[in-house]
Amino acid sequence: MSQDQIIILAFAFSGLVLSEYVQLISDRGSFLDSLWGRSQCDSCKSTIPWFGLIPLLGRFLLKGSCPTCGKHVSWKYFQFEVIFGLGWIASLAFFYINSITSPLILAVYLLLYCTSWLLMYEDGKHYSVPVSWLISWGITYVLAWFFTSSTHQVYPPDTLLMAATLGLALVSVALRKPKEERGISQLFGAADFIVLFLFVLLLGFQYTTVILVLTMINAVLYLLMRKQLKAGQRLPLLTVMLPWGYVLLFLLF
Repeated sequence: MSQDQIIILAFAFSGLVLSEYVQLISDRGSFLDSLWGRSQCDSCKSTIPWFGLIPLLGRFLLKGSCPTCGKHVSWKYFQFEVIFGLGWIASLAFFYINSITSPLILAVYLLLYCTSWLLMYEDGKHYSVPVSWLISWGITYVLAWFFTSSTHQVYPPDTLLMAATLGLALVSVALRKPKEERGISQLFGAADFIVLFLFVLLLGFQYTTVILVLTMINAVLYLLMRKQLKAGQRLPLLTVMLPWGYVLLFLLF
């Protein structure tokens, strides 16, 4: 086996290991608490055997259930590992095609990838994101934009324009709702606003509008698939918005 093949396999395996760690952070709710302590069954709190933590294979080695209490292990963990791993390998392909070899750029992009998935995973479960995780994503996003942007331009006027546009949209929707249901929180959370405004500040109004339009299309399709398309339906917006922003950042490299 050549040195390049070994590097590729090591990179792919590291991505799968990180997918486990991202889920662990979300389940425990803390960066620090995830650094030590064995993983436990959510039901009986017994320690999960080491072979059950092997990425992709662990679920099958445990035969889909906890060996102590027999509780079924959700397929969502396996699905997350597969999707996370495919995106990780796609990132490697992008770096290779564009001859990106700077260790600093690689580290920043991969950290951005992990923090993005953490936000999406948590938002998909609880429709909410801890402030510390949002700050972590924001720092890595700014670093990725700074190291890859050719102009390093920022767009404060565009940010104000986006605020005005969203404000008018929210007012028009709020006027049609009962008074007790009016408010920004009915449509957007604080994290959604922060991420959106960071996009428009660093990418500009036009690119962020593309992100927002694609997000809304995906949101409608998601609700149609779940047969939940109705006014006021909650949606994990970051889970849909972040991937499009991430792809656009790559395309603008």
